[in-house]
Amino acid sequence: MLAIFGPMRFNEIPGQDVIRDRLLQAVKTNRVSHALMLTGAPGSGHYALALALAQYLQCSDPKEDDACGKC
Repeated sequence: MLAIFGPMRFNEIPGQDVIRDRLLQAVKTNRVSHALMLTGAPGSGHYALALALAQYLQCSDPKEDDACGKC
């Protein structure tokens, strides 16, 4: 089981390329819904994806495909 205690970036999440790309596309096209439900079996990465998306959305200097990792 993946233990997450701090910031998470998209590049740190293995095996979630398709959903990561869909989330990034939603951000780039300004089509992020006011609410998202990410579900999955324990250990599937849905919690890590939620943290990475939140960090990316709040990043003051986001890169094209991930948060800066500094803020």
